[in-house]
Amino acid sequence: MTTPPEHDAREAVLNARFERWSTAAAVIVTTVGTSVLVGWTLRVEVLKRVLPGLRAMNAATAASLILCGFSLALLRESRLTRRRRLTAQLLAFIVVLIGLANVAGAASGSGFAVDHFVPSMRDAFDVHEEMATSTAIGLILFGMALVYFAGESKLSHHLSQLFSTAGTMLALVPLIAYLYGADMVRGFGALVPMALHTAGSFVVLGTGLLIAPGTRAIKLVSRADQGGKIVREFFPPVVVTIIALGFVSLFGQRVGWYDTEMGAALLVSASIIALAGLLWWNATLISSADRRRLAVEEALRVSESALRAANEALALQVRTDSLTRVRNRMALDEELSRAMLNLHRYETEIFSVLMLDVDNFKQFNDSFGHLAGDEVLKTVAQLFATTCRATDIVGRYGGEEFVVLLPHTAEAGAREIAERLRVAVERHDWTDAPITVSIGIATASSLSIDADEVLHEADTALYHAKQSGRNRVSYAVPSPVATGT
Repeated sequence: MTTPPEHDAREAVLNARFERWSTAAAVIVTTVGTSVLVGWTLRVEVLKRVLPGLRAMNAATAASLILCGFSLALLRESRLTRRRRLTAQLLAFIVVLIGLANVAGAASGSGFAVDHFVPSMRDAFDVHEEMATSTAIGLILFGMALVYFAGESKLSHHLSQLFSTAGTMLALVPLIAYLYGADMVRGFGALVPMALHTAGSFVVLGTGLLIAPGTRAIKLVSRADQGGKIVREFFPPVVVTIIALGFVSLFGQRVGWYDTEMGAALLVSASIIALAGLLWWNATLISSADRRRLAVEEALRVSESALRAANEALALQVRTDSLTRVRNRMALDEELSRAMLNLHRYETEIFSVLMLDVDNFKQFNDSFGHLAGDEVLKTVAQLFATTCRATDIVGRYGGEEFVVLLPHTAEAGAREIAERLRVAVERHDWTDAPITVSIGIATASSLSIDADEVLHEADTALYHAKQSGRNRVSYAVPSPVATGT
């Protein structure tokens, strides 16, 4: 299904914005990692730990972030060569190894960690600046995400999204804890906590990977339809609302308004109300969009019906004689061609043609004028149309000549209908002078070559009827049973 041009243009703009953020994410994490290494080298505390009293970022973590930033930057190149792809995967794999080494050291209690093998790192900080286990796990997750991000298969892209999501969720917990003022110096039991700028860098890196052009997330978020609009407009308010409710709940507990249990109950209740309000707001937007869509669809339906009716009326007008309102020469030719096609296709098919001419019409025009002649032609056409069967086709062939196509009609039936038409015209109450018609009949057979041959035979029979005295019916082969008055 095709999309409107305005949607394509809107989606192109959104894709460009998200692509810029994905590139910015690589720059941000690289800058943070470089700043921390400079802080360790020059012993600048604000670069190492952001604020006094907060945990410093490990130097190995900073180096890993730089590797991640370069890997993402290489993968974000518009023309990604095989060499760049392999280089990006190698950098990401080194990050995975750094994380695995630290996780292994923490699990075994052996102190096996990358930063312990570099004397300058080991001497630069004490145990409180060791790499957090959660940080090491995050490096593994994001390293694997970058490795698979460089892959070309659909499975590798899915795995990259999976690892990126897991790493982002892992970093959100300490990041929000820092926002709420939790004591992140002591850590979580025996585990070393993640530094503030480490958590922030992980979230930036994760979003850079999740909304990179070509991923499933960006395909949904950048869509110009209601699905993409819902994600863009609904997700940020949800995040902000939940974080704000957490602040309110903690504030009430800290000032002694209620205990922990009541705080949890209030937080859950407020979250339900807030989310319900956001859902209601979103549902209102969708409902309004649906009403507009239905209105547009109804307008299109009405427009299509009107257009179809106009086309049908135009087609009928093109095939109708403007004076007599019966079929014109073009429509008769089409119907005769169709009848000949059926005749040659089916052995039992048969049809007849009547060629009719208003007798002495030129003299009538000369005596009473063309306007009176036009009225005669219109009246004759209507007499033919009302006298013939519903399946018969009446048309004006030219001037005062008419043709009647009689489907599934042999000679006997054609003679009967022709006689009815002749009598109907003769007995009509004419105003100026009596009007009669001469009729020639031809019946098509399997030996007939085309419609022109059948018409020629009917015209020959018509000529014979006129030569025989007019106001009579004549068959294509002159017959002594021709009827006259």
